[in-house]
Amino acid sequence: MSKGPGRIERSIEAAFRSNPDGYFSVHDLARIAYPGEVYGHIERSKRAAILRAAPKVAKSLHWVAFRSTAMRRGAEVIFANGLSLRSYGLGKVRAHLPFSSVYEYSRRPDGKAVRRHLLSPKEHIVDRLETDEYYIKRMAPGGEFVRAVEYHTAVAGGDTERAAELGAAIERTHEADLRPMRAMLKSL
Repeated sequence: MSKGPGRIERSIEAAFRSNPDGYFSVHDLARIAYPGEVYGHIERSKRAAILRAAPKVAKSLHWVAFRSTAMRRGAEVIFANGLSLRSYGLGKVRAHLPFSSVYEYSRRPDGKAVRRHLLSPKEHIVDRLETDEYYIKRMAPGGEFVRAVEYHTAVAGGDTERAAELGAAIERTHEADLRPMRAMLKSL
């Protein structure tokens, strides 16, 4: 019999509640759940513990999980607040970016190449959300991200009729977006 949420779930819940307009990667959550133990690479056991605990907490607080679009094994999972448009948008941007930083390359006097950050990863993500046409369109009233947040808000509020209506509209939009791709694949 369970005694309630464990230490990891409690730390993740505290992180989600303290930053409702933010987003978290599994690595971010590992640094919070295991303070002083995680620096670079996350041990498999700690990653697995985070991936077991975070979805439970996310579901109870109406957060959503996005899988990174990087086509590789172990692609990153990003958690964002389904009730906050800013959090949802930042989470989507973070999930879409294969590398979350912008660099400038230069040469030192000795000829060695040097890479430095122009923007921190978080600044780059915020910049993309606020300046990229793709994301601006989806954050505008009636946009894809706005409808998704409205859907999650309806679900959280218990308005099943509105949630079903929004869910059907989102599904129709996804089908319309996929139609040209399916047609192209059939022609191959």
